[in-house]
Amino acid sequence: MQAIKQLREREISACSRAAEAQGAAALKSAIRLGDFWAAFGAQGMVALAWTLGGMNAARIRNELGRFPLLRISGEAASGKSLLLGYLSKLSGKDQFECRLAERITTAALSRTLATANGPIVFELENAGPDVPWDQLKPLFSSSAVALQRAAGSVIESFTFSGSVILVERLGTKVPVAIRARSVEATLQRPKLTPARRAAVDALNTMPTTMTTLFQAVATERRERIVQLVNERAMDYAHELETDGWTMGGNAMNYGQLLALLDALNELLGLSDSQLEAVRREIRFMSMDVPY
Repeated sequence: MQAIKQLREREISACSRAAEAQGAAALKSAIRLGDFWAAFGAQGMVALAWTLGGMNAARIRNELGRFPLLRISGEAASGKSLLLGYLSKLSGKDQFECRLAERITTAALSRTLATANGPIVFELENAGPDVPWDQLKPLFSSSAVALQRAAGSVIESFTFSGSVILVERLGTKVPVAIRARSVEATLQRPKLTPARRAAVDALNTMPTTMTTLFQAVATERRERIVQLVNERAMDYAHELETDGWTMGGNAMNYGQLLALLDALNELLGLSDSQLEAVRREIRFMSMDVPY
């Protein structure tokens, strides 16, 4: 009887793995992951892993005390708009609403942050003194935010449930305090080969209805995603420090990103070569940040 029971358990386990593999294949097809990889490679996958965390940022901040901002940088025609469009569809939106950080008023910023539920995008024109850096810094480490609603001394407190993406030109001078609270995906202007042109066209024409499956699966697996970040982020941070890549809070930022990559891999079943390429990219990214 015991042997039969063990055999049945192995059969159930094998069926479960087969079902997960089929689910991952269907999800990859729905979000055109092959085209996404052809268009953006490892840097794009870094942004996708962060987005999976950004959909659960409030939970991660509550449990780990922090969740990094994402900075997407690149020169003109490097694909920043296309990447944002793709990530917005996976988050269940036709397009992220981008706000110019230098021009947003205090009241508008308060409204944006108070109603956020997922990633919100601020575009940096020149990262000058008009950018509300002091209001953006607390969004890294706390869900409790106090901002001035309008001119005067009235301060209103609310809970920030979203996450922040900053879009900037390559070489933009961002304050050290923001760099230390963020992870950066740098896009290079690619050579437009026929294969990449086809991939870009496929992503541009991808309807939002095809990507709602990603949001649904991410919502269904929310507890598992947060669990992986809780269990592995600290170990990855220690590994980054031990191996000499980075240290301190910056190691934790990129440790969270590595843990989110594991969560993304559970959803999508990345190939070994893709997984190693993205891990290597994250390690190199972690070196270029103050700590």
